[in-house]
Amino acid sequence: MIRAKERIDTRRALRYGVCKRRNTMQTKRCSHCRKVKPLDAFPTSDWKADRSARKGDGRRSQCYRCRDQRRKEIMSEWPEDKRLQASRKQQTFSRAWDKAHPHNVRSRQANQQARRRGATGRVSEDEVRLAWERTSGLCWICGRTASEVDHFRPINKTAGGENTASNIRPVCHFCNHKRDHQWRGEGYAMKEAEILKTLRDLADEHSRVTVHADVGQGG
Repeated sequence: MIRAKERIDTRRALRYGVCKRRNTMQTKRCSHCRKVKPLDAFPTSDWKADRSARKGDGRRSQCYRCRDQRRKEIMSEWPEDKRLQASRKQQTFSRAWDKAHPHNVRSRQANQQARRRGATGRVSEDEVRLAWERTSGLCWICGRTASEVDHFRPINKTAGGENTASNIRPVCHFCNHKRDHQWRGEGYAMKEAEILKTLRDLADEHSRVTVHADVGQGG
């Protein structure tokens, strides 16, 4: 016969076990729209600020889209001067937050690009950070400072690439816009990278020569 204390301990163990399994889940159901979404689609939550953080996922119960929609509904009832003041405050906060979290911005841009082009997969902020750490924040083509996320195999319908952690690499703006976004194999992509690196070196050398020539004429 099971004692009352043993039953309580069993219930606690089961409850803690469920919580432990929840920690390993990568998806969550929004309490408003009832859709199952990745954890990245939910705002982070302080342990004391939101009860859902105690469940082990550290995320709020509503997704970003539902939260923003609710905020717009509330702000629509405000006077116009109050709405303008809140909008300016939000823009200032967003710019400061984006500046402090560049990898989050890059992951959002990569995911938006993938959705527009109908590509599968999703990259997180941590996956982008690891990609930056692998190359020390340098462009994988020319070796300059990287500023954007590049899909090694392009994610357009013709190339058939996926928006996954294994397919993203740091790249500079120059190389990203000079790349051929058609897929002809990994060997072709590496040869193309060598050509682009040479073009970037020649472009930088031309810029230095032009600057020196202008300085000499000015003197």
